[in-house]
Amino acid sequence: VDLTHKSRATIMGETLLGLVGYGWAMVAADASAGFSVIKLKDTEDKIFELDSHRVMAAAGEPGDRAQFCEYVRKNLALYAYQNQGLRLSTHGCALHSRSTRRGHPERPAAGEPAAGRLRCTVG
Repeated sequence: VDLTHKSRATIMGETLLGLVGYGWAMVAADASAGFSVIKLKDTEDKIFELDSHRVMAAAGEPGDRAQFCEYVRKNLALYAYQNQGLRLSTHGCALHSRSTRRGHPERPAAGEPAAGRLRCTVG
């Protein structure tokens, strides 16, 4: 039996991974971009640098992901500018990005589950 030509179903999904230890952190993301079952490219960068010590990994629609990450990056820079160079902590950056995505810090937007469609990890 020749198994080399056997068809296989491929599941298209996105993977983000963040690990934190004492004094270190690692963020990884897959590099594929697809639509439905079609793989469009495999060199998509899903990890964005927020500042010199923080990165954010995000998954979702490519345009939404890039615009959202750029929006968070610019707003964190604006916060630092308005507060004489004082930057948010990593926890503060994560809270800011979550509240920005939902539109309100305490509750999700109407009709949107708390998890939403855009996933992000700040570390």
